[in-house]
Amino acid sequence: MKTLFQITLVLLAFHFQAMSQSISWSSMSAGPSFPRTITYGGSQTATIYYSSSPTVPSTAPNDMILFQSGTNQTDIWGCSGNAQVNSFAGSTPGLVISNNFTSVTEADAGNYIHISFSEPICGVNFNLIDLTSLALSDNYPTSGTQGVYNDKVTITATDVDGNPLSPTLTKVGEGYSSNWTTSCATAKIWNQNAAMPTPPTPAASERTITGNTAYIVAGSYSNSSTPAAATCASGGFVNSMDINVSITECVKTIIIHYYNHPTFLGLRNNGGTCNTPVLDANASAQQTILIGNFNYVSLLPIKFSNFTGLKKENKIKLNWKTTGEVNTQGFDILHSKNGLNFSKVGFVPSLGNSTSANYDFEHQNPVKGKNYYKLLQKDIDGNQTFSKVIQVNDSKYNISVTQNNVAKLIYINGLTQFNSQTKIVLRDMQGKLIYKGVNQSSIDVSSVSSGVYIIQVLENETMIYNDKVVIKN
Repeated sequence: MKTLFQITLVLLAFHFQAMSQSISWSSMSAGPSFPRTITYGGSQTATIYYSSSPTVPSTAPNDMILFQSGTNQTDIWGCSGNAQVNSFAGSTPGLVISNNFTSVTEADAGNYIHISFSEPICGVNFNLIDLTSLALSDNYPTSGTQGVYNDKVTITATDVDGNPLSPTLTKVGEGYSSNWTTSCATAKIWNQNAAMPTPPTPAASERTITGNTAYIVAGSYSNSSTPAAATCASGGFVNSMDINVSITECVKTIIIHYYNHPTFLGLRNNGGTCNTPVLDANASAQQTILIGNFNYVSLLPIKFSNFTGLKKENKIKLNWKTTGEVNTQGFDILHSKNGLNFSKVGFVPSLGNSTSANYDFEHQNPVKGKNYYKLLQKDIDGNQTFSKVIQVNDSKYNISVTQNNVAKLIYINGLTQFNSQTKIVLRDMQGKLIYKGVNQSSIDVSSVSSGVYIIQVLENETMIYNDKVVIKN
């Protein structure tokens, strides 16, 4: 047994703040250029790009006309702020994004919202509001084949190490608007939880969520008995859906791909004279979506690393490092003689919110033999988390334990250096006494149940050896 013993243990301990927090788009820095930024968690920064590239955030977006904080009372097909375009009545705050795509190719490619967090956030969720699609009658004017825009989103995310995460998408609202006209005041889509109506029956209308993708299709319908259906957009239906996105893990980046679902590209207009959302080189299609404010449970949990203990003279010095500290009060230093029962021997205050911090503590006059330590991290809001346990040996004695599983014996080596009153104790992991002897160099464990036990050696009632043994019977 060495007289100087050091154990280095890299460990990870998690704590989550119970209070939900949010990131509000209203605090986003002004445009029109990118990146934009938002401050969250007191001193952290989210960086936002809008880009036509999934991998190069700084690439310019396709046909962007609006990227700013606002509400769901936003532009739709040139309505300039009068249309309420989600399936909830009222005004919902968030990030408003509008594109005025000038070709099917650009609409199908879409754009990407890149969001990168300086400090990862955990348990995040947010809403995507106003996934819409327009259905027109099958006797719509026949001059020129065009296609409507069907909103589609795909959500991807990564953790702090770049590993992909799996967002969960859930439908939280749906509705439709019927008898669409060129009057924006009629575009109020808040028929909550309502399917597209019958009759007329829209063909192949969809409100679909599959994996990390959601899209909506209004389809087309037969309404030849209604003369108004032959004039521009009168008699049309707008299909609408809202979704919630949730990610339980801790997130470093989120990318939202906003683009067109290429279905039902066969609707017609009369040469571009109607106020209709069509897609070709001559007639643009303006589409808007709203990203709700982000809610999250906590920042990335504190990570304890390089937690060490070193015997020096008559004391043991502990060192540890943390990353990602937020609202930490400090650390209780807990000590144990047997690895089971711990008591507080000191406290180290936090150095404050930081991405990285180093701490140390000296334990005066530790016990002879093995000393066990763990940290109790405390938050200002009352939450607390234990680290794992490290062990540091303080012994000048050369004691070792060996086992003979065939003979069912445990041998305690090195007892000849002590007097005849050296005690040998065997306990289970709950502290119950299994065996107690004096100066015994071996213990018969043939009648002891299989399991993990603690063996201890005491010299003049001072513990000089403490370790775990595994008994197999």
